[in-house]
Amino acid sequence: AVEIITRPKRMCELLAEKLPRCTHFYMSYIVAQCSIHLLNLTRYVNIMQYWFRRGFADPLSARAMSEPEDQDYYGIGARSARWSIVMVMGLVFGQLNPLIWTCVVVYFLICRLAYGYLLVFAETRKPDLGGVFWVYQLRHLQMGTVIYITTMAGWLELEAQNKWCFRIAMSSIIYLGWSMWRFQQLRWKELVYGNVPTEAVGTGGHIVKPVSYIQPELLPRHSVCNESSLTRTLSTEDPRIDVNDSDDSEEEEDHPFPLHC
Repeated sequence: AVEIITRPKRMCELLAEKLPRCTHFYMSYIVAQCSIHLLNLTRYVNIMQYWFRRGFADPLSARAMSEPEDQDYYGIGARSARWSIVMVMGLVFGQLNPLIWTCVVVYFLICRLAYGYLLVFAETRKPDLGGVFWVYQLRHLQMGTVIYITTMAGWLELEAQNKWCFRIAMSSIIYLGWSMWRFQQLRWKELVYGNVPTEAVGTGGHIVKPVSYIQPELLPRHSVCNESSLTRTLSTEDPRIDVNDSDDSEEEEDHPFPLHC
């Protein structure tokens, strides 16, 4: 520690000397994690809890008590942290051992397969915080980029004959710091007032007033029901509406089932 304080450039040299020896360990770690994600598809922890509680409760109660899974390990935050760590491993060690990039790609393909099923079809719904974990993942990736720049600069310090290689590589951390500062200035938690739409686009492209902002991805994808079908639906569901007042009363008799949007 005293040597690093008196000679800060020594930290880059230590990283360049020690980290390349660990590439095979981290590559084995990533391969082992792939099997863990495939094992999570079985939901073995929830199944064991269900079997245990099935002895003194009915099936529905036992299933309810076995959900949700342990959030300290299987929660969104814990999973996001592990995924970020693997991404940083590929970023830092990929230049030293390109084979680790292949392991990282296979790792995330397996994650897409496993959690694309678990989150949508198997696990219970979790509260959506609006992208908090995604933002923290990006911040962790930026911090991992600092380790990558430091390691590569130290590697050039040891291997390159020209000292300018180390200086040029290390100077990129200035741009990274500026990028991290710009990222911190993003107002992602709220919509900027100047970007609030003055007109809302409803279903079918019609302008809706008063303004009620709807995220475009949340608009219904089904075809818009015509006015007569909507009238039939309201008239059959609300007893206060007289069906005889509708112009389509005769058509309603031919079609006993109301048409819903």
